[in-house]
Amino acid sequence: MQSYPRRFPRRVRFFRLMMQYRAALVFGLTLLFAGAIVIFGDGRTTISPVSGRITSWEEKIREYGGAPAYEILAQDVERSSAEEKHTAAHNFGAALYLVEGENGLFVCDSRFSFGCFHEFLGRAISDLGIESVKRLNEGCVEALGPMALSCQHGIGHGIQAYFGYTEDALRDALPVCRDLPYNDPIGGCYGGLFMEYNLETMLGEDAVVRAPEAGDLQAPCDDLSEAYAQACYFWQPQWWRQTLRSEGVVDAESAYERIGELCDEAGGIFARACFEGVGNNIPVDADFDARVAKRLCEVASDDSTKRLYCKSLAANSLGVGGAGKKGDAEAVCEGLAGDSLAYCIGYAHNTLNIAEPGKFISE
Repeated sequence: MQSYPRRFPRRVRFFRLMMQYRAALVFGLTLLFAGAIVIFGDGRTTISPVSGRITSWEEKIREYGGAPAYEILAQDVERSSAEEKHTAAHNFGAALYLVEGENGLFVCDSRFSFGCFHEFLGRAISDLGIESVKRLNEGCVEALGPMALSCQHGIGHGIQAYFGYTEDALRDALPVCRDLPYNDPIGGCYGGLFMEYNLETMLGEDAVVRAPEAGDLQAPCDDLSEAYAQACYFWQPQWWRQTLRSEGVVDAESAYERIGELCDEAGGIFARACFEGVGNNIPVDADFDARVAKRLCEVASDDSTKRLYCKSLAANSLGVGGAGKKGDAEAVCEGLAGDSLAYCIGYAHNTLNIAEPGKFISE
């Protein structure tokens, strides 16, 4: 079993509230990461402090079977918040793998923001090794079809946690995502991988946010090949938001003004991915208020095209409920006209998205 080496002995402290942040994509994935596994340096696996809940689900799975127990979970959390549902699904996914092993993958589904898949896959990769990734990916595709990218996002988390949290480990992990069939260039396996590298979510209570080396806020994206840098820059604003918070920049408008400047520094072909990542990250900061999301995108840049990229992804997340809650997606597009409005509305209705991106006519 692979241990999880750290880059630093103790880095920027992980804010549990902000770990309820998510990676909101068109695929409707939300990652809250309570109840994730912890791997010690000697290879022992333990559970974060929800082991009692996991044990309870183990008992139910042994008594009723995985699929019937999953329906019991659905009944139990029917009136719970999206966050609570996702956390409960993580606990269930842990128990499911412990009882049924790899064959339990087909019990999980898209409910509860894919929490069952995410925990199940992280444990499976840790236990079975990196050679299991392709087989698990096939299981995702068989179980979810066109929704498989959300499952692959969970695989990405597991891959990076398996290799560890150094930059060398990142470079070892990236080709595994690259070679994964049915993957996409930003949101699936790569999304989980970069999120895990930045936030160490699989370490549960021990997770810490990656600290910038020598103050370099563009790393590692600025040192990666073009094939990987686009996905890296899409996910970088999520890390910037948490890093700025740790430095005392709590106000959302101040934070996104700075994040917009950092996206501008990325420049060139990566600016679009970066500002789309900003829009993807904004709905939770906006408390799912479309007009606040619109305002934060406007704070992030004075450039109309960059604002459009931001607003379109924010509209998409609100429209599909990618962050665990829906909002008035079209309201993010208010004030736009012509091709810009059509572009933004396309994302709001999910006819355009990260998997099927639009090309803005003014580019």
